[in-house]
Amino acid sequence: MSNFQKYARFHIIVTLAAFLSALVLYLIPATSAGYLAGFSILSILGFGEIHFQNPKRKPIQDERDQQINHKAVIMAYTVFWVCFVGWGVLATMVFAQDGSLAVEYVEPVVWIAFGLVTFVRATSVLIQYGQDD
Repeated sequence: MSNFQKYARFHIIVTLAAFLSALVLYLIPATSAGYLAGFSILSILGFGEIHFQNPKRKPIQDERDQQINHKAVIMAYTVFWVCFVGWGVLATMVFAQDGSLAVEYVEPVVWIAFGLVTFVRATSVLIQYGQDD
């Protein structure tokens, strides 16, 4: 297993943990207002750069890895834009009569979008490696 695959698995585990903890915090009545704290687990993603460095100073990525990464980024941002436009249309339909959109509906979308892009990219990387093997 390459470092790139390990890094993708790390991203999947961290994003799933963030989404699950945010969901659990949202469902507990005492902490339902603080469910965004569950997304603080996404800060662990920064440690992936340190943990998965190649100690032997060999190239971490070759051309195949770069091509897989490129396809994964395209897939992630395609899914992001479809969800973003869908959310915008839905929000317009629901809140059009009020004429404004409350902050509590916008703020979680930022973290959900970041987690979605990270999760789809990592999943796409693992699927592409699985097809090559």
